[in-house]
Amino acid sequence: MTGNIGTSGGGAQYAQLQTWGIQYHAMKMKPPAGTATEKDRIININNFGREVLDAQDPPIKMLWIACRNPMMQDPEAAVVKKAFESMDLVVTADLFMTPTVAMSDIVLPVTSAFETAGLNVSYWHYWLSLNEQAIAPMYEARSDLAIAMGLSARLNALSPGSCTYPTSGGIDEWLAAEFSPEFLAQFGLTHWEELKKGPRKAVKGLIGWQDSKFKTPSGKYEFASETAQTEGHELLPIWNEPMDVPESYPLRLISPHWKLGINSQFQNLDWMANIHHEPTVEIHPNTAKQYHVAEGDMVRLYNNEGEVRLKTHLTRTVAPDTLVVYEMWLKDTPFNINTTLHAIPSDMGKKATGSPGLAFHDNFVALVKA
Repeated sequence: MTGNIGTSGGGAQYAQLQTWGIQYHAMKMKPPAGTATEKDRIININNFGREVLDAQDPPIKMLWIACRNPMMQDPEAAVVKKAFESMDLVVTADLFMTPTVAMSDIVLPVTSAFETAGLNVSYWHYWLSLNEQAIAPMYEARSDLAIAMGLSARLNALSPGSCTYPTSGGIDEWLAAEFSPEFLAQFGLTHWEELKKGPRKAVKGLIGWQDSKFKTPSGKYEFASETAQTEGHELLPIWNEPMDVPESYPLRLISPHWKLGINSQFQNLDWMANIHHEPTVEIHPNTAKQYHVAEGDMVRLYNNEGEVRLKTHLTRTVAPDTLVVYEMWLKDTPFNINTTLHAIPSDMGKKATGSPGLAFHDNFVALVKA
């Protein structure tokens, strides 16, 4: 309406996917001739624990986990734990001893970014770079790719046609397959190996919707969407009142990222533990006085999902009705703030992705001195 979208410096902020042209070709490959496996079943990763438990035709009895730490990162941590406990077998491929790894029956050590080549792109910048192998894999560690290909080869040796995943191919072949002509052109490349000379910044496609064309029936941004209406939504955007504060849980709990961590990454480092060796809840002094707690007191935060116990840190940077607990994994502790977080599906997303996402929503807790 104001002309900000599709304009450089227009201030319309979003996680851009303009430079995310990777092909994910393994997901698009046709099954080998003679494959006799059943059709794949898609599980909504956004509500992982509940989706796994609800799958009953047939029930899921094995988990293979890579590039994920659901025991720490997913909502309804108690439900996720129940899903893990219901499995006959859990295999996790990881580089670190995370809480998810600790819940696994078999752990496969994977290579680090120093031991395996790969591509780096982002939805926060416009650069593409090649991650080159610096050292040989340590001990028996393998890349996720090598593990998957090796497993597929073994399964097909035992039962021909039972696994559709590729069984061969060097890293150069896999990297080359990720580049379409359009992806190369976007970065001014003629071949991916040119990245060995250094990273490249995209030369086109830097501004989302610069051509003012949208994936709608009209090709325009639709304030009134008949497509949304056919999917069970309103024709026009509507205002929803904020969630009422529950009488039993009067304090709003927020869990922002910690400045020295990304989700559950990096917090296994000893020097990180020296900076922040135990969880704390930030609370306004007036609120602390109301609840008869002082600096460093142990308190219990709880709601109908679960609870956490941690020490208080008094600060006036927090609103009186709000508590702040930074989202992080603290090594060798049972702390998990997602224990208190309910999973609420969003009302949209299924048409574009096949499954609804998770809604950003208020989380309320009660506080008592422990």
